[in-house]
Amino acid sequence: MAGAENDVSGRRTALAAMLAAALPLQAAPRRVRIYLLLPLPESPMDRSFRVTLEQSGLDAEFVVRETGLDPTRIAAAVREARARGADLVYASGATLARATAGPAQGADPARHLTDIPVVCATAGEPADAGLEPRRQLLIAAGAAPLSEQIDTMLAYRPFERIAILTDASFPLAAAGAERLRAAAAARDVHLIERNLPLTLRGEPAAATLPALMAVLVRQGAQLLYLGTGGWLQQHTQAVVDAALGQSLPTFTCDTAALRGGRALFGLATQASTVGRLAALQALRVLRAGPSAAAEPVLRPQRHLCLINLPVAARLDLFPSMALLNRAEILR
Repeated sequence: MAGAENDVSGRRTALAAMLAAALPLQAAPRRVRIYLLLPLPESPMDRSFRVTLEQSGLDAEFVVRETGLDPTRIAAAVREARARGADLVYASGATLARATAGPAQGADPARHLTDIPVVCATAGEPADAGLEPRRQLLIAAGAAPLSEQIDTMLAYRPFERIAILTDASFPLAAAGAERLRAAAAARDVHLIERNLPLTLRGEPAAATLPALMAVLVRQGAQLLYLGTGGWLQQHTQAVVDAALGQSLPTFTCDTAALRGGRALFGLATQASTVGRLAALQALRVLRAGPSAAAEPVLRPQRHLCLINLPVAARLDLFPSMALLNRAEILR
């Protein structure tokens, strides 16, 4: 009997020793591995994402891959992230995020990350790039909601006819125009729409911009709305200059067109703010899983109105005092 008791006691002692040996391994959390996929060298938005996570106390290894928008390089980064057991992938910009996570319907597990959380940071409107949030894809977006954009336009002046150029070569242009049309109609604003003529190669013809602006002015356009995405965003300055040549002011959420260009006014968000919001999304996912995110798309609570005073003076089109008092004036 004593031998049996000694045998049980011995097994308990051995089990306790095994548990004691395992406890230190369990108590020490595994270092998190985060892949950063960037279209260009690290931007202020990307840097803000990384630094915010570092300052949060998260023990993380950051693996940076500058893929551009090259499908081959993106695919290689996706395979590497999966092979090395990445805990999370950060995609800078909506286009890169869509290429990484795939479309909302029909993502291919062989090419896209359907089993690893992806966090996207974008200065623009995700929908303009065909990006839809879902369980494995969370987004931080800098663009203000369309309703807020329209309200800001009307706070500047009671514009009644707003123009938009549609890029037929951009697959998502029609959907973007439809969203703007609905937002404008809700505030009794008429939307004047014109398609950009295409070259024989199927690309928008930049040479037609001055003539198009003249047509918009003859149709009574009082303001040009310049959205995000596609050819128009890549050639913002040419569009703004062509409009200004016809004394047609431009509204945009493209910060570069406001701070370094000649757009009249718009709503802007600091890139660092978008990066911090993306870091918040990442922390939620890493700590409690994708379903823990309260908002699939996080946006800043407040957007700053920027007014380009030299352009306002050139057009003799100054804002209301109410908007002027809460805007940042660019000189």
